[in-house]
Amino acid sequence: NMQLLLEIDLLRHDLEMARRQNNEQSRR
Repeated sequence: NMQLLLEIDLLRHDLEMARRQNNEQSRR
């Protein structure tokens, strides 16, 4: 169970990073 939570946390982090990159690109 803990492993699943850790993997979900990592995926969430990746999504946040991608979202920030998208925001920076759309500003230009």
